[in-house]
Amino acid sequence: MIKSNLKVCAMCLLVAMAVMSVTSCKDDDVEEPILHENYIQGKLNEHVIDVHEVNADIWVEKSNYDFCSADQTDLPVWFDWKVVLVETDDTIITMSLHIDRLNGTNEVIYSPNEEDPIKTQSTCFATVKDLKNNTASIYHPIHSSPISVVWKTFMLTADENYMNPQKVYYYKSEPDGPRWPGIQGRLYGTLTSDDESKEPLKIDMEFVLY
Repeated sequence: MIKSNLKVCAMCLLVAMAVMSVTSCKDDDVEEPILHENYIQGKLNEHVIDVHEVNADIWVEKSNYDFCSADQTDLPVWFDWKVVLVETDDTIITMSLHIDRLNGTNEVIYSPNEEDPIKTQSTCFATVKDLKNNTASIYHPIHSSPISVVWKTFMLTADENYMNPQKVYYYKSEPDGPRWPGIQGRLYGTLTSDDESKEPLKIDMEFVLY
């Protein structure tokens, strides 16, 4: 009788272990919910830009962005972004972009300098840090070489479990769950230093941020 009971217990234990193994395999196959994504791809002069971060913290050192919404709505009105595009032992190049009116879809950004004939509320500039000499230079658009940016904004609506495996971007007047803004676009053109001896920065990149 004791041997019979031991056999039954052993069989139950084996069955339980098998069930746990199957359940574990199923859990491993479940994709991580995509809540936020940083996707940046393109070129800055000879440097290749290739960033793809899923569920990274928005406020990180290399890429942080912010949307401003109007009163009584969460639809984005303007957008600010600061991102490290190049980082080597000698140089760090950081780009800053401000889109003043997100209700549009494109804009040509001109220099904010007082002496230039055309100025825009939206801005774009790059800071180049020379780590060896501990110096920094600002590169910005000029009248003859502006920066162009095209974009579309979206509101990401999550279900009650914050799951969004299909990456469906759309506006909903009555969301079922939490939602937050995102932007997809392309930025290209030339940024120039006031020091004419320095080579301009030619930039062409696509991005998705949410």
